[in-house]
Amino acid sequence: MAIFHILFLLLLIPSIIIPVFATVDDFTTDKSLYHLGDQLTISGTVSYDSEIPFVTIQIFTPGKSNFADFNTIPANPNGIFSATFNVGGPTWSSDGIYPIKVTYDVNLEQ
Repeated sequence: MAIFHILFLLLLIPSIIIPVFATVDDFTTDKSLYHLGDQLTISGTVSYDSEIPFVTIQIFTPGKSNFADFNTIPANPNGIFSATFNVGGPTWSSDGIYPIKVTYDVNLEQ
């Protein structure tokens, strides 16, 4: 079984159209290096707003040419969020840095 090394570059890219109070404060992964078959946990905090129920997490392939995975999860009233992803499958086939974008806003891109 081949072992693929996957590194994550944490990109905190809040949307420029979000209100000041709707921000991602920070986020992190549970490790910096992953292998196929591993579970990746991303957790962090947002400046919670009850009118904005969801945090969107996008994981891009190296070079940002496509999505490796994405999920929309609820933010807790205390502002904490967490999501787990399975590393593997056809979109995780390259070694390299998989950038992560976390957004929290009312006006998600359509």
